[in-house]
Amino acid sequence: MTALQAARFIPKTGAAKGPGNQGIAFRPRFGKLFGRERASARNSVTAVPQNQLSEFQVTVSGLARAAARDERLATDYARLAAYMAQDGRPSAVDLFEGLSRHHAIRALEERGQLEATVHAQHDPAN
Repeated sequence: MTALQAARFIPKTGAAKGPGNQGIAFRPRFGKLFGRERASARNSVTAVPQNQLSEFQVTVSGLARAAARDERLATDYARLAAYMAQDGRPSAVDLFEGLSRHHAIRALEERGQLEATVHAQHDPAN
């Protein structure tokens, strides 16, 4: 599973504002469980893996967002460097090219971490 495929399974954490939309995915459950809910929660085999999957989803989502942010910054700084080159400002060009490289490298590192995280989650030996 690639990082892009894994990112498609991540639920959105924010709910849209408006009547009838209270963000069902992460609504906390208060109070005690009664009747069938208590029995199903006690007998549920999937309770622990759901928590692990949630942690996995949070990790993958955070890494994907950070990598996308750094990719956008690298692109923006490269555009600024090109603009400054037209104006003949070599020191500004050097600065923005350096920042662009820095964020491109960070994005590659974060994409690598993302791939490693997804691979570790789906590795049968793990």
